Amino acid sequence: MKQPMTGAAGRLSTIEQTDSPKLRVAAYIRVSTTLDIQENSFEVQERYYTDLIRSNPDWRMAGIYADNGVSGTCKERRTGFQRLMRHCEEGKIDRVLCKSLSRFARNTLDTLDAVRRLKDLGIPVFFEKENLDSLSVQSEFVLSTIAAIAQEESRSISENTRVAYKHRSAAGQLPMVRILGYRVSRAGKHGPPTVAIDPDEAKTVRFIYRSYINGARFTDIANDLIDQGWRNVHGEIVWSGAMVRAVLLNEKYTGDYRSQKTYTADYLTHRVKKNRGEVEQHVIKNHHEAIIDRKTWNEAQLLTFHPHAWRSTGNTYPFTGRLHCTCGANYQRSNSQSRFRWMCGKRKMSRKLCDAEGVFEDVLVESLKPAFLARFGKLGQLDIKALLTGLKTVQDFDNVERRRVMLKRQIATVSSNSAREELEARLASQEHLWNLQEQDRSWRAEAIEWLKGMEDRRADTAQLMNALDAALLRAWFLDGTIDGDRLTVLWLDGNQDEVRLEGNRKKPARKADRKGENEL
Repeated sequence: MKQPMTGAAGRLSTIEQTDSPKLRVAAYIRVSTTLDIQENSFEVQERYYTDLIRSNPDWRMAGIYADNGVSGTCKERRTGFQRLMRHCEEGKIDRVLCKSLSRFARNTLDTLDAVRRLKDLGIPVFFEKENLDSLSVQSEFVLSTIAAIAQEESRSISENTRVAYKHRSAAGQLPMVRILGYRVSRAGKHGPPTVAIDPDEAKTVRFIYRSYINGARFTDIANDLIDQGWRNVHGEIVWSGAMVRAVLLNEKYTGDYRSQKTYTADYLTHRVKKNRGEVEQHVIKNHHEAIIDRKTWNEAQLLTFHPHAWRSTGNTYPFTGRLHCTCGANYQRSNSQSRFRWMCGKRKMSRKLCDAEGVFEDVLVESLKPAFLARFGKLGQLDIKALLTGLKTVQDFDNVERRRVMLKRQIATVSSNSAREELEARLASQEHLWNLQEQDRSWRAEAIEWLKGMEDRRADTAQLMNALDAALLRAWFLDGTIDGDRLTVLWLDGNQDEVRLEGNRKKPARKADRKGENEL
């Protein structure tokens, strides 16, 4: 009989020796930019750890957890890292490999917190570059020191960038970005920018200022630009009131350049704030050739602006980012006639950009209910236990990383181009589905708690259907595209349905009409 082992390996051997004594080993990889050289590094790391884990007879692949093009200073932005920690806490991983401490995180608190949480679970993290095992006796001091160095390196890079920008700003060597009316190029890698007027685009800028001074509103100017086929800075005949307003507020059209309109408040969170005097600004007069004379500029600035009308609430509603128009824009929520309504983003900018009708949220919900019942019910009835099982199955799904590796290995081994393209399309579809599912964990968690409560109350199908609202439906609704009165839905299980939006154009009866009905 085998003697019990100690540590993570021993715990697994004692518990699972009848099945498999192999350690479940995962790797975490991260690159901070999406440059080609970094992408290559990402692929190299992925192949390296896949081969390393599979070549060890005592290990079993638990997954390659990855964050590509994401900074290590803020864990909230790293979905791969969050999934790794969650799976460790759920007992699905026994050991973690990482190239270096700086790849794991550049935030000292995040690093120490994560390592200590894993240490409490008996899960070691091995950092190859530092040759450090987090469960070793000396690891706490070494980890604290190295993590602090990694964070200080990140702070130093941020500070150096800030100082360099300040010096270039004072010297007039500002990194001017491309804006409507100007072409920007550089003489050399570190040379000052060369700014030249684009004659055609300059006409558009002058038209905007002239129209506004003559009394036209932002939206009226935008509509005129669309009617006349004038293109924006991206070469598209797409305009909105907000885009017009941005042109009117940009001092660069007078030839001046004002730096540091915004600044990074915290190098760890990368939070950007509007500069209201916290950071020194430099205004360089006559930095480049002007399109608008100062008299016209001053006249435009004296007109009344209403910044409160352009302020975003920042709220995330149930269908935010998940309802799309056939024109490519997302639907946005607004309040209309005391009812919430979802409108195409381009249609909100201008009727000339898209003619899609808005959809009332209550109509959207009522139209989704029958499709939900048909997809997740059986013979017109809903089984609470079956619904709970379906949500929990997705919530507990832990094969994303392993299935990704398997699909990539299949792609690498097939010789047929058609078969490779089919597998690549399948992988892209799965990646899209997995990302949506990972982002929706909070919606599913709320729906699971709701279903448990309905189960305790022994609710029937009618009660369940009556209680369904937008927030609850989001647990099963992943994505949707609206085309007229048709909504194509992507459900949680990966299946699609076409739903007819019934009654969207019906308006509540007027009070006078209801009064007449009552008199009859």
